[in-house]
Amino acid sequence: MAKKRKAVVDLTAEQLTFELDDLTAKILSFDPNAMTLRLNFYNGDRMVKSDAAFPFAHLPKALKQRVKPN
Repeated sequence: MAKKRKAVVDLTAEQLTFELDDLTAKILSFDPNAMTLRLNFYNGDRMVKSDAAFPFAHLPKALKQRVKPN
């Protein structure tokens, strides 16, 4: 019997952000099957990288508790 796949969680409404080096990362969604996040990276007001994959394990601890993969 195959495992049931969990749906991707849209997190844009929660406005979750964190600093990574000199960039601000805004969380778009979370995929609990692959344990990855989709992010947009900003340098000030200018978007540097759009829809980048980011591993959940590298997320700051305070944000991990708010995303909750279970």
